[in-house]
Order: sequence, then structure tokens, then C-alpha cells
Amino acid sequence: MALDTLSTFTPDEMDTSSKVFNDPIHGSIELPAICVAIIDTPEFQRLRHIKQLGLTCLVYPTAVHTRFDHSIGVCHLADEMMQALTRQHASDNGHPIAITEEERLCVMIAGLCRDLGFGPFSHLFDQRFMKGKGKDYTPGGMSAKIFEEICKRPGINAVLQKYKLDKEIKFIKELIDPPPDLWEKDGTRTKYKTPWCCEGRGEDKSFLYLIVKNTLNGIDVAKWDYCARDCYFLGI
Repeated sequence: MALDTLSTFTPDEMDTSSKVFNDPIHGSIELPAICVAIIDTPEFQRLRHIKQLGLTCLVYPTAVHTRFDHSIGVCHLADEMMQALTRQHASDNGHPIAITEEERLCVMIAGLCRDLGFGPFSHLFDQRFMKGKGKDYTPGGMSAKIFEEICKRPGINAVLQKYKLDKEIKFIKELIDPPPDLWEKDGTRTKYKTPWCCEGRGEDKSFLYLIVKNTLNGIDVAKWDYCARDCYFLGI
């Protein structure tokens, strides 16, 4: 099927079943229908043609993995993290955290769509080509914008409504591209400079903003996936 026909699906024609992806890093990955619907859009399919490590394949010939498979891996690890948090903080262990099914799916979708905004040759595009051009461009910011446009498609919106996520678009965008000063502390390093500024969830759910794109210390599921994936395809 040509990519330009993927966007013409009506809600009734959308595949509403989960699918299993075979991944060399994580094995079999089962993703829910909403993730599959997003993967089937032209915007996401575009990631098949963007190499994760840009021109590194000219030195390491096997480094030809793409943002497409990396994004699926990040989505999977986001799900693993949410399930681990649910198990470790169940109501019977003394440190309960209430995580809803909708929140789990939101974090998974954010992980899946985190790299939608990358340009050709990945970081070479934003760090070299776009640098000093006076353009208001960051991969994260562009990813959030593209995700919002994807959600406007009737087929995608119908699946979002089915999963009760049609009101969570703002939250998912914040997970993809958190506010830049979200974790900025004052001179004492004990208090945050600004009040909680996210609209999707309150400060009691601030930990959700550390899973997909951790702007506090940089340790997130995207790093976990690309460290394993890059090493595998580089042969190191």
C-alpha cells in the first residue's frame, strides 16, 4: 500500500487490533491499536528512512537502524516502565501510586512519537544544518507539532476516543516536549524557581514527565533503547 493512501482510512476502515513487532533488541513487542494506527500514518512511516546515527554508517557499515525501530523500542520500554511502577507501588505495599490505564497509554504514545520531528540524518540536521539559521526548530518541539496534526485525522481521532484519550493530546505533547524550565531550581537547589507549569497533569504526577523525555537528568527510556540498539548495530 502506498504511503499516500494511508491517510485516507475512515474510522470504520482503521485496524482496531493490537499487533506484534519482532525487534532484535527487545524481542516480540505487542502494541495496542492506537499505537498501530499512529505507526500506519505517513508521518510515522517517514521515520523508516531516517537513520538513527546519521552518517555513522559510512564508518560502521551495519549502523543502518532507523528512528522507526528506535521509536517502537522506546514505546515498549515506556510501557515496561509504567507496568513496573504499577507493580512496585501497588496499594498493598505501603507506597501506592495511582496510575490509570489512560496514563499508561499516554506515556506509550509519547514514547512512540518522541522522534517524529527529526530531520534528515537525525542530529546532523538540527545540530549542523539548522544551527544559526534563526529558525524556531527543535526535534522535540517539531515532534509535538506533528503529533498534534496526526491527531486531527478522523481515523486517529476515532481510535483516541475509543481509548478515552481524545482529551489527553495536550498531556501527550507535554510528555514529548516538556517545558524547558520545568525542573529549574533556585540558587539553594532546594526549591523550584517557578510553580508547576504543566497542564496535562498536576505536580503529584510529575514523575510521568521523567519517563519519555527526562529534562531533569537526561536518564529516560529513549536513552536506554538507543544505548542498547546503537551498540548492537555498531557491533561494540
